[in-house]
Amino acid sequence: MNPTFRCLIASERDARLLVEACLQGYLNHLPRKPNHHEEMVLPQAGYVYIFEANASGFTVWNDPFHWIPIPSTTDMNTFMAIPSPLCKLTASFESHSTTHYLVAYQPVDSVNISWLKRPSECEQLRDLQPRKDLHLKIDT
Repeated sequence: MNPTFRCLIASERDARLLVEACLQGYLNHLPRKPNHHEEMVLPQAGYVYIFEANASGFTVWNDPFHWIPIPSTTDMNTFMAIPSPLCKLTASFESHSTTHYLVAYQPVDSVNISWLKRPSECEQLRDLQPRKDLHLKIDT
């Protein structure tokens, strides 16, 4: 299963831009839940997956790591896995009563992120503006 996009997510706006790109058809939501074999290779640096519960048939994301929540400077959920070189970001966005889920795997080591661009630095996405009704859902 291919990721929705490959990039660095450094802010909530980066994440909203990717969801907007899916809504406008520039990028694709995942069409279905990854199978067990696919789950084993999902976590790779820069891979971002976006899915919508009704269309894909799932809301729970699985991968082979045990993730531990860590404090974050954004409203997105951030997790670490020991001894993985990755961290995982998750967020849910809502637009017109439809929830879009984002899962991103980012390198922990800042030396290894120079090759990853933020969505706003990518030519195909740089001019997109997230719609006003696309809101981050805060977990309570």
